[in-house]
Amino acid sequence: MLMGLIVDNPEALKKKWYNQQTVFDTEITRPGFRGGEQRKLQKDTRYHWASKYYEHENAPQGDPSRFISYFGPEAAGFFGFEFEGNHALWVPNAAEFNGATEQVNSVLRSRELEEIALTFFPVQSEAGVREYLKQFDEEGALPLAISSNSLTHDASFHLPSIFIPNHILHRMREQTRIVRRYSSFLRSIARGETANPTQMSPQELRDLAIAVEMKQLTNIDSFTANLGTSITVYTNTRNLDRVHKIIENEIETALHGGVKPPEFLRSFSIDGQSTSLSRFLT
Repeated sequence: MLMGLIVDNPEALKKKWYNQQTVFDTEITRPGFRGGEQRKLQKDTRYHWASKYYEHENAPQGDPSRFISYFGPEAAGFFGFEFEGNHALWVPNAAEFNGATEQVNSVLRSRELEEIALTFFPVQSEAGVREYLKQFDEEGALPLAISSNSLTHDASFHLPSIFIPNHILHRMREQTRIVRRYSSFLRSIARGETANPTQMSPQELRDLAIAVEMKQLTNIDSFTANLGTSITVYTNTRNLDRVHKIIENEIETALHGGVKPPEFLRSFSIDGQSTSLSRFLT
């Protein structure tokens, strides 16, 4: 019995819950409205959209409807998120999401406001470590899986990261550039192309290069996945003016400097006092 699991064996309940998939990729696609496609996800009718299922340790499914909760149905629809009834949800692929971002950015440029800095690049499931860091360093891009549980995870955790202030993203990209140069230097020593100033063997140098890269990937992945989740827990609201304030306070405390949050967010709030996205884009 469930009650017996809760009282007598909480680990068994945890294992059951985390191994039970509740959101599924239907593999159904349709043309989007911003140059890409949308893909339909379906949830188990017995559960909410928020899923604790883990395909592996660092990839919970999460809640793919979170983008709608953050930005409201109008803005979310513009970016390719749309409910179909109570148990299906359309989500964008990389081309569709980037197309929406570029349309918003064109308006932001014309008004001399801060643009959305993040873009996304398509991957079958997950990006390799070096490709991940290269894309983030050179393009400011994160991977967006094409299908399956990886798509659910990316839609849940990483697509909402467009509200991270550019000030922070630029700093993370600079850090990534340094990491890539350092790991490249280590590999050149391991190959014998550069004099070895250490007592480390070639294999140890290669292992160190991989460890440094993985640490930076984990930093980027964790930050872009968890900031939005934390904000939602603190606010429990769609009022993104309040989200602004939390981002502002948290980052100011961390960096000891003032941060101006992205201006476009104020137009995405769906409360009665804010401008709607459709008005913003006209």
